[in-house]
Amino acid sequence: MLKDFVNTYGQLSDSIVIEVNFKVDINSPDKKLLETKIYCSNIISDFQYEIVKIQFLDIINLIFNDTEAFNNFAPKDVFITEKKDEIVFDFDPIDYFDYLEENPNSKFKVKCKNIIYGNVGNG
Repeated sequence: MLKDFVNTYGQLSDSIVIEVNFKVDINSPDKKLLETKIYCSNIISDFQYEIVKIQFLDIINLIFNDTEAFNNFAPKDVFITEKKDEIVFDFDPIDYFDYLEENPNSKFKVKCKNIIYGNVGNG
């Protein structure tokens, strides 16, 4: 699933996070879900912009520290990787211009077990 996402949307370059929802199942508090809607370009569709809903399932770690106006919602690039059983989306990575690195001081990062995504419109 993650490989297909990256093949379709790359590193979410020049995207806009338009919605963030965090949910906890009252019957199973350990089941946490983060849903985001992101306005981003689709590499396969000739870089046409669309709105994509991403569900981050089985959250391991979530960092969301919005200390700068709009910073978390307009990432230049997102560091996306999968290590063992952990998917990482770092919306505030260290950018070395020719590659990205996970930022230990990131202001917006999600670590989870799985993702589900889909196109929800063209904005």
